[in-house]
Amino acid sequence: VTALDIDQRMLRVVQVATGKTPGSTRVKRVEVIPVPGEEFDLANPQKVGEWIARQLKSLHISPGTVVMAARRGEAVLKELLLPPLKDAGEMASMVHMRAARELPFPEKDAVIDFTVTKVPTKKELQSAKKEAIPATPDTKAHVVVAAVRRETVNHYQAIAEAAGLTLTGLALRPLASFRALKACVPEINGDAVALISVRRHEVDVDILIDGRLV
Repeated sequence: VTALDIDQRMLRVVQVATGKTPGSTRVKRVEVIPVPGEEFDLANPQKVGEWIARQLKSLHISPGTVVMAARRGEAVLKELLLPPLKDAGEMASMVHMRAARELPFPEKDAVIDFTVTKVPTKKELQSAKKEAIPATPDTKAHVVVAAVRRETVNHYQAIAEAAGLTLTGLALRPLASFRALKACVPEINGDAVALISVRRHEVDVDILIDGRLV
């Protein structure tokens, strides 16, 4: 898998391979390439894609499966507390219904995805039912919902096509940073953490509570 992250300063390329342990990965290569300059127009997917193709060729990188990173300002991220449903289809329907009410743009213009970051244990659910207490965050599923405008997804697809690549997925920087931090510092699970990324044209601030991106 090859991950590409480009902004007005740098193109970052990371290649990973599946590790021997199920679910594990191994970083094979990391490259950071400065973009040509201030005149570099990220809004022109054809030019950006052609430039990326030249960089990958000069580095002798065969991308294979490709994912790209969307900037924080291009996505809406929100944590929802929902009933813990086992059926993935039912959970997806509930997420879309709730997210549609809170999006700053029409649902038809959005691409929505989600990840479940915490589910109540069987013991917690049984205890709540036995004591007949109202639903609390401890008895809810914690779900992080991400929504990106469809035109943004189309923009990254156009960049990939111009580079001669097939875009398999569009990732979000906050989620990537969250997973990297969890992998490097697993003991943060019980803490509240602010993850701050300072770039020339934007600053990202992501909050983790009890090991969850909120």
